[in-house]
Amino acid sequence: MRIVIIALFFLCSCAKENEYALRVTTESENPYYLYKYEKGTFITVDSSYSKNGIHDFNIKPLHHEILWCGENQSNCFVFIAKPIGKCEVKVDAFDVALLKFTLDSNNIVLNDFFQKRQDQINRITTASEIAKKELIPAYYDFMKDFIDRNKTSPAILMTLNDIQQNPFPFKNEILFIKNVIEKKFKNETYLKQVNQLLQYVNQQENLLAQQEQREKEEREMRKNLGLNIGDVPPNISLQSPKGKTYQLSDLKGKVVLLDFWASWCRPCRAENPNVVRIYENNKAKGFTVFSVSLDQKKDSWENAIKADNLSWPYHVSDLAGWNSIAAQKYGIRSIPSTFLLDKENRIVAYNLRGEELALKIEALLNG
Repeated sequence: MRIVIIALFFLCSCAKENEYALRVTTESENPYYLYKYEKGTFITVDSSYSKNGIHDFNIKPLHHEILWCGENQSNCFVFIAKPIGKCEVKVDAFDVALLKFTLDSNNIVLNDFFQKRQDQINRITTASEIAKKELIPAYYDFMKDFIDRNKTSPAILMTLNDIQQNPFPFKNEILFIKNVIEKKFKNETYLKQVNQLLQYVNQQENLLAQQEQREKEEREMRKNLGLNIGDVPPNISLQSPKGKTYQLSDLKGKVVLLDFWASWCRPCRAENPNVVRIYENNKAKGFTVFSVSLDQKKDSWENAIKADNLSWPYHVSDLAGWNSIAAQKYGIRSIPSTFLLDKENRIVAYNLRGEELALKIEALLNG
């Protein structure tokens, strides 16, 4: 009978105007605390000491508000309070799979999201690198689906931490979140954060449009220069640092990576270790690199070859920088810029990097 009376008292007490009543039921005898998170730190706003494991908090938020509740800042759960309402949480352990929310649909939806999110993250963190390439896009789809099905729920605000890691695919979803913030949270900090994400996404869209335009221009230029896939590219005949002349056409019969680079180019230097690894693994199988430098200073060019251990013999340049004859023949506008040639000296790919380059070379050598 005492339990029934307590329950009835709780339900009646939740009817107060401008109050959100939170009841936590637990077998722990530890006190419970209510926290809010401001300026990078948790602030204690209320506490409850109860020997029977029932903790009642009466909150009076002006708008929807994100709060934490638990034994301490490490053992706590997050929930959303609203100006009028009630919520009951049964805590068996501070694990989203073991928390049971009732009476408040917002927090029921939120905890269900946290559970499914944790399942997704567990699969990703334990998967192989190859499997992650499929699981990560699936995780994005899961996030989008949750937001799209709960467009007006304050629970979607809790997706921001994940979205900000890669906001570009989530523009429409960010707009839904912004609408929820403006209508329900009325929080300038959240609004600033979401506006920054939208600004970033818009910038990325502009950059992508510019990149697509450049790629379109490059395709047209390659067509005019005879640099399409399947074409035999223009010959290059230039000198090495020691004054020896090397010609690209002499390498027919080998798989060749034609690499335009320079000592002052940071992305080029960052990619060099990968090219060195691929060369060392495949040089005995018929692969080599033909490196064309856009340097203007011979010493800088030679020092970079030595420092990066670029041990293949085919290093050439006319030390004319961007005015290099070879660069003009190939329409080079940025570096690093590469052309992969098969054993017939025909172009098979442009600007491959990392593992993608290694796999393509392996296929050409074994084909």
